Amino acid sequence: MFTIYLEKKEGFRVQAQKTKRELETQLSFAIEEIRIIQMYYLQTELHDDIVKSIFWDPSYGEVSFSFDVPEGYQALRVEPQSGQFDQRAHWAQKCLQVYGVKDTVGAAVIYLVKEVDKQQWEAIRDRLINPVESREIALDAFPSRKKRSEKDRTFDTFTLENADLSSLLKELDLALSVEDMEEVRKYFLEEGRTPNWSELKFLETFWSDHCRHTTFHTELESVDVSDSGIESAKKDLALYERMRKEWGNRPPTLMDLAVFSVRRQKKNGRLTDLEESEEINAASIYRKAGGEDILLMFKNETHNHPTEIEPFGGAATCLGGAIRDPLSGRSHVYQAMRLTGARDPRDMKTLEGKLPQMTLCRRAAEGYSSYGNQIGVATGCVQEFYHPGFEAKRMEAGFVIAAAKKSHVTRGTPEPGDLLLLLGGPTGRDGIGGASGSSKSHDESVVEDAASEVQKGNAPEERKLMRFFRDEHIGPKIIRCNDLGAGGVGVAFGEIAPGLCVELDHVPVKYEDIYPWEVLLSESQERMAVVIRSESLPLFEKTAQKENLTLTVIGKVTEEPRFVVTHQGKKVVDLSRDFLSSSGAVRKASAKAEPIDFSAYPYKGKNNDINTLRYASLQGLSEMFDSTAGALNVLAPFGGKEKKTPVEGMVSIIPIGDNREDVSIATWGYDPHLAQWSPYHGAQSAVLLSLLRALTLGSDIQGIRFTFQEYFERLGDDPLRWGKPLMALLGANSVLETFGLASIGGKDSMSGSYLWEGGELRVPPSLISFAVNTARLSDVISPEWKQTDSYLFLLTMPKNADYTFKMEEVKERAKAFLRIRNEGILSASVVESSLKETLLRSAFGNRIGATVRDVDDAYGSILIESQKELDHKELVLLGQTNDSNVLTFDGEDLPLDQALAAREAVLSDIYEKSTQKAEPGAFDQTNAPVEAVSKERVRVLLPIFPGTNDEDSVICAFEEAGAEVERWVFCDKEMDDAVNELAQRMETCDILALSGGYSSPGEPDASATFIACVFRQKPVREAFQALLDREGLVFGLNNGFQALLKMGVFHDGKIQDPQEVSMGLTDNAIGRHQAMYTSVQSRTDRGPWLAGAKEGDIYQVPVSMGEGRFFATEEDIRLLKERKQIATQYLENPSSSMENVEGLLSPCGKIIGRMAMDDRLQEGAGVNILEKKHLDIFSSAVAHMKGKK
Repeated sequence: MFTIYLEKKEGFRVQAQKTKRELETQLSFAIEEIRIIQMYYLQTELHDDIVKSIFWDPSYGEVSFSFDVPEGYQALRVEPQSGQFDQRAHWAQKCLQVYGVKDTVGAAVIYLVKEVDKQQWEAIRDRLINPVESREIALDAFPSRKKRSEKDRTFDTFTLENADLSSLLKELDLALSVEDMEEVRKYFLEEGRTPNWSELKFLETFWSDHCRHTTFHTELESVDVSDSGIESAKKDLALYERMRKEWGNRPPTLMDLAVFSVRRQKKNGRLTDLEESEEINAASIYRKAGGEDILLMFKNETHNHPTEIEPFGGAATCLGGAIRDPLSGRSHVYQAMRLTGARDPRDMKTLEGKLPQMTLCRRAAEGYSSYGNQIGVATGCVQEFYHPGFEAKRMEAGFVIAAAKKSHVTRGTPEPGDLLLLLGGPTGRDGIGGASGSSKSHDESVVEDAASEVQKGNAPEERKLMRFFRDEHIGPKIIRCNDLGAGGVGVAFGEIAPGLCVELDHVPVKYEDIYPWEVLLSESQERMAVVIRSESLPLFEKTAQKENLTLTVIGKVTEEPRFVVTHQGKKVVDLSRDFLSSSGAVRKASAKAEPIDFSAYPYKGKNNDINTLRYASLQGLSEMFDSTAGALNVLAPFGGKEKKTPVEGMVSIIPIGDNREDVSIATWGYDPHLAQWSPYHGAQSAVLLSLLRALTLGSDIQGIRFTFQEYFERLGDDPLRWGKPLMALLGANSVLETFGLASIGGKDSMSGSYLWEGGELRVPPSLISFAVNTARLSDVISPEWKQTDSYLFLLTMPKNADYTFKMEEVKERAKAFLRIRNEGILSASVVESSLKETLLRSAFGNRIGATVRDVDDAYGSILIESQKELDHKELVLLGQTNDSNVLTFDGEDLPLDQALAAREAVLSDIYEKSTQKAEPGAFDQTNAPVEAVSKERVRVLLPIFPGTNDEDSVICAFEEAGAEVERWVFCDKEMDDAVNELAQRMETCDILALSGGYSSPGEPDASATFIACVFRQKPVREAFQALLDREGLVFGLNNGFQALLKMGVFHDGKIQDPQEVSMGLTDNAIGRHQAMYTSVQSRTDRGPWLAGAKEGDIYQVPVSMGEGRFFATEEDIRLLKERKQIATQYLENPSSSMENVEGLLSPCGKIIGRMAMDDRLQEGAGVNILEKKHLDIFSSAVAHMKGKK
């Protein structure tokens, strides 16, 4: 076995230092040293040149081909569990294929820990290995796939006629009820046969709470809210009961109550924008954007159970799954929101069978952000809530918003003979049992026993799917579509048409020894089920090939309404549609509301701060997520000159055509502390605050549509438990009914319980409200205070004696706010729990002070900043802003700098934040004329490599500058052909653009190394030099810049051999991804790219990078300065880049590489970031090529 061992040199061991800090914090003892060795192994012996090109960068790493544990150290080798998507191994294999090496690569991490005792070593091992995702391997072992010992049970049959069903369920470990099994027995007796293992496992999944919402569909035989003491709840229930009887007297269920507002508003003629279809997998409404009729889609999702046991993968696939729902509706997902719940992550006490809260929080954030950052979906809002109840189970909720032209979407009806297509990645054993597993209660054994239930995400594959579904020819030809999430092929295709036959033989698999029943139920990610007419197949095959995507025909739609699955001609599943759709036995329960202790209302009186943790700054967390991808995000997550005022929602340009004026608004509402005290109050405030937040960002009222995420404990047979979601839904409906609005989407998760020796832990009874609307960019308001000497008003929201809102008065005040907003205001924000904290957050962004007074119970009020005095009877004047940099609150002086520092310190050990201030360097003005090229047409080639994602905004920037852009996908399935085609396309371009992207860091440096390997191939290398020889230009952004550095082009303008390269990019010093706006200054106006640079100009530009820290030798730095190659420097250095380097020029000036993303500085983006300027590199380059000055 050929082995490679890599270690970073001193000064580059960022991940080792980060691991050391985390372990010392969690374990409360000092560790002298931790070192990290990356290990790779494969059968093929590699030449030194290949090792240096792919694995070993001599400028910052050391390599060896054998390994011995150094004296004084203990060693632990950790590898991903079989079936995990390992990015390091994946990219190593991709890079090797460029050199013609086709071999399976294994990857591992070896931890070396110095001078610890046995007890400490065991504690360290426990922290470094999560058995759900990783395993310990002997240092000299080389795991290979062994022949499976367990029997294939696909076709095993079970006699049910006289069976003890309860015993059988335990024996087979099925998550079906005895009542469900009675229905199964009845059905198969009528069919005259016995079920097989595959059919029982399929029914377990298809009928699971996750897939069929069986808890919410349970019939409520009795409902009693009389003990709650909440009068409005009784009225809400009475209205529901009256309308339910008028509408056909269907049995009361939580689901019926959840969709009550939709039925109610449709009857009232207020939901004319709702798209209705049998196919919809996301909430979908008709709107207009850019003069086009569009569908706006949005979806929320939770991955609470998977994230609890495997936080990185669980959170990553939370986002991936949420994206694929509107994607299946043929829409383009362009923005995401993340809301999470945890116990205090600073508390290192951990229950048996649990991961530490610090680990959960960090790894989940890394997973979700890594997935979104890689596929290029902007995460516009990140919130984390801390409550003791989340000890039971973490909350991991994702929300996405998407859009498509109406003409792009066809909602057809499958017909016999239509083809069933499977698009995307191969199928493995990951995620099997995830749907049914997530519906179970959990105990201490969950981490060890549930490895196969967690899905594994492959973000680059999802990016391919997103491009495929955006193709203007594809959308209208799709008859029906579903994503392969819970239940895999079985559920996705099982739902897609009444009758169909699926042939499992045709499903692409990751390995040969996967059994047919596993192929049926695998929840391997990044796969889509599609129905098309047979004549459309050539179009789909051609487009899939162009997008480097695997497409397989796996069956047909049939006349008979049965779901039939075969393998090698033998039936795996054969079930009638009626039986499948029954969802098992009818379930019944009772619901009774608990009495509310009104004396325990959390927000009585003034300044009721629950704890400092609640008001901790989340900027360190938020900056792990790329918020500017796509150049669409209107409001940066933290705004103002200081970038310190958080935005509690998100606004985005809707990406339709050339639109830059029509925007979507999405906000949230949720308070676990209020919900714990009273589910009714918690849900009522969640819906109301999400509505009010939408108004403060620029929304009107009548266009708002909602979607809810419910998260409750296991309900069992206890009526008091059932009373919690009942009261929450009544509280939510009280707002919807008053405003004449509806919740048109939602998702429920009813597994928030944890069983341990101390009893049962339960999550707070949670209903999260997401509010969505469209507006005009000119209507958008951001929450940071804009100027001194402005007036601060409070628009209060009246409450009853039982602390419920007086909804009719609240509605009138919401309307009053719209009138006030139309008169012209400077900023607005919603007070959740503390008026003082809301004032401080509004002040931080521009360091504007104020003198104000306090008021009683400001919860739900709107804080308004106005340039003039406002004469409205509903308003309370609080005070005025000033230039003191102090908030004087009811006589208490709160210096803003101290207040901000205190709030940023609370979670600084959990979510680190680091930006180094830098002094501007001297400007090198050349005054030397640059010889223009004088072309009528400027042609830009933008190759899309695996792992790149910033192509849309780069294309837009070049096209706005007057260039023609060719977008071309590098198809790595036929590597030699792709390399030759790239070289041919480069022969006709004037500018080569390598766009940005992000891949999980590590050696090899993912897509950047892959791109560099491609460009070192002789045909491409020669084409690159030929481009420069004919006065062409090269642009590298982010990943593209990293690739150019790896090629060595900044030494002398030519691609160099790996051993000659001595500068590059490595891990940010903080050890994590950094995404934010930062200050940059140009150092020169030399060359065609920087012709527009001006001395002294400061540019606020977005960055998004995991490996953004520039390094070079002293000699390199001397030459860069001497040759005036430092193009741009950070004034706020987020990566600790040497010499504050942000961008470089080649010696000839024709090549530029930058980390900052000027392409994202488009109209309407980041309007709450002050002093944004454009360096105009795109227009300067195009003007140069056209012979213009």
